[in-house]
Amino acid sequence: MDITTHIKNIGLIDDITAEFKAGNIYIVKGQNNKGKTTFINSLTSGLTGKVIKDKLSHGETNGSEEFLITGLDNKTYKVVINHKQGKNPSFTIIYPNLSKSSRKGDLASIFQYTPLNTETFAGLGLTEPGRRKQAEYFIKLMPTEIQERLLTLDAEINTAHGTLYIDRRDKANEIKYLKQNSPTPPTKEQTDIVGNINQWIIDVENMEAEYDKTIEAKNKAELEIQQYANKSNNLNFRKEEIEDQIAKLQGELMGVEDTLSSLVEPEPFTIDEQGLLGKKEEIRLSHEAIFTAQEARSSIERYNVSNSKLIKLEKAYAVCDELLDSKRKLKAKMISENLNMNHISIEDGQLLFKDESGEYPINEDRLSYSRIAMIVADLTIKLNPNYPIVCLGKAAEFDETSMEKLLKYAKATKSIIVLDKVEGNGELKINVYEE
Repeated sequence: MDITTHIKNIGLIDDITAEFKAGNIYIVKGQNNKGKTTFINSLTSGLTGKVIKDKLSHGETNGSEEFLITGLDNKTYKVVINHKQGKNPSFTIIYPNLSKSSRKGDLASIFQYTPLNTETFAGLGLTEPGRRKQAEYFIKLMPTEIQERLLTLDAEINTAHGTLYIDRRDKANEIKYLKQNSPTPPTKEQTDIVGNINQWIIDVENMEAEYDKTIEAKNKAELEIQQYANKSNNLNFRKEEIEDQIAKLQGELMGVEDTLSSLVEPEPFTIDEQGLLGKKEEIRLSHEAIFTAQEARSSIERYNVSNSKLIKLEKAYAVCDELLDSKRKLKAKMISENLNMNHISIEDGQLLFKDESGEYPINEDRLSYSRIAMIVADLTIKLNPNYPIVCLGKAAEFDETSMEKLLKYAKATKSIIVLDKVEGNGELKINVYEE
């Protein structure tokens, strides 16, 4: 693979041309603020189409980035990115058959290039989401059907959006809510009074009926007494009238006297008022007992319903948990069988490094910069087999032994490895590293 790049009026770069050939390490040298970062970022722009708007050098109105890119398939493409002040960059892609395209998106389909560098990759290893992103790069190396299967599994078990995970989480939350808000289990006192409630209801109904009969008899007796008094008064009044006419109505008077003498005075109704009040109080207390028993019965019914629902939920959660665990194990097994990377594992979706001291995230807290750089180089080259160019990071972090190892790796993989280094007093330079 070969790349020739010509950059003009971009950022801190006035004009520079550089050639890169497969199997070499290149050191981008220069003082700070001489354009090292701009150059390295530009180097992959021709493969990805990712450029920064308005990155022209100060005072310039036009700039350009030109690339001749020959892949391992010996096909050569020319990519031109023109920059004009205040406008979006324009793209021209010239294919090996000399046809052209001005669509930036075509770069992704042509080169399918995934850029990585050591600092970014190591930084991802500091957080859980970042370690998942690290793992995604390695999963891209697996066969397409395995990636699709892993995506399907992840759609179910992912801790952020997985359908099975969410279903299990919702059941767990509902179980927690039920346990926190479940009715209090019935006490022995409640159970006992519920057992007596039916007999209490019958007893109260009988007492109420007896009470009603007593009141009815009392009212009837009072009515009879009143009727007797009215009739007696009427007869006495009539007697006076008859006496006034006694001479004339002697016979009638005798008949009235006979009738009067035949009247029998009813005995007065007597009732124990205290007893009546006692019966009324007894009925009231019985009603209170029934109300308490009904409350207890309702409480027990609510508890039984809630407890039944809780039992069903716990069983459903257990099924969910087993299914989730089985799918996680299946995902782990598929990753393990298809990863094929020494010292690398993916656990619960997170990338880990394995050595004699255990398993831990890939970041500079646990691994040296050069060790991480070798992982990134290997990963980048495998992700980009036709265009194995690796903008790896800081040359100062590699000792002589590491550099020799990296050079052997570049030659073996026919890759282009680019490092940057703060050095020198002059302008930006690109040198080939030699043993």
